[in-house]
Amino acid sequence: MRTRGTSSSREVRAAWTVGRAVAGLVAGLVLLVPAAPVSAQVAGDVQRALDVTQGVIDRASTTLDCPPDEDRLPCVYLGQARSLQSSARASFGSGFLRDALALTLRARDRAYSALRVGQDATGGEFLRFSLERTDALLDRVAPIVRESGVDAAMRLLDVAFDAQRRAKQAALDGRPRVALSGTYQARERALTALRLAEGNRGATPDGARAILERTDDLLRDGAWLADAGASAAPYARAIALQERAHARLDAGDSGRAAALSQAARDALTQAFTRADRPLQRAAVERELSANASALERAHARVGDDAERKRHLDRAEEHHRRAQDHLREGRFAPALSELRASKEALSRLGL
Repeated sequence: MRTRGTSSSREVRAAWTVGRAVAGLVAGLVLLVPAAPVSAQVAGDVQRALDVTQGVIDRASTTLDCPPDEDRLPCVYLGQARSLQSSARASFGSGFLRDALALTLRARDRAYSALRVGQDATGGEFLRFSLERTDALLDRVAPIVRESGVDAAMRLLDVAFDAQRRAKQAALDGRPRVALSGTYQARERALTALRLAEGNRGATPDGARAILERTDDLLRDGAWLADAGASAAPYARAIALQERAHARLDAGDSGRAAALSQAARDALTQAFTRADRPLQRAAVERELSANASALERAHARVGDDAERKRHLDRAEEHHRRAQDHLREGRFAPALSELRASKEALSRLGL
């Protein structure tokens, strides 16, 4: 029994030894197989990726009119694509295939962003304009929120500024949709922070009046939304709600007036998220001409009433400021001043 067992053990050990030897031989043979064909295949794949990206960049270069140092958004994206592609080729030449592939894919994405934004009717101007208008809102809201001392409002304001920073970075990174979404969020958070800062002040006549005045400012600043496509309807609703708010305040219903004014702000936020085009010079010029005609008619009817003359003078001052903004190419502030001029004219009681 022991003899047979010993013999079996020896056979097993022998077989195991032979197996190891065969495995080692196979491994050695594998190591002896040249690696060049595999590397050549990978290098060929990366080269094809580089060629595809270059084709997208060439198409973008042909489609977009981008002189040197052009700062329009599509051109910024195209410049970034070229830089990334150059780095990808350098990595490929140095044998860093994985880096080369990652860089050329990023370059391709940036070139597609350039084409996508450049082929929009606005050529990327809408995104820039939207970011600028959110900046203006944050500048308007921030002092009020910080002076309130309400912790929740100040924290939400910080969130709004952070969302706007991320939106601007997304714009630089060639992600216009992410940038628009981010700036919408920043705007919404800022207005919510303002509401928290105001608290229950709408319960008193003075508090309600302050809320309505701030909403008036926001509506004037957003006057461009009346000519921004799909935003026109919600902006008109915001104006109507604010008019009702003023009527309720005049009737002594402070609480209802404040609630209506907050609803007007909500409609204003909705209008901003639906806007699909930036403000154009022609829209401002059209409004400026109409307001000039209204001022001429008011002059002929104001008479010697001192109070009416005071409102007319204020309307003319806002009109002059609108003209100055238009000459400097600042269309949104121009419309804001025109809206203030119209409000002053409406108080003439003619």
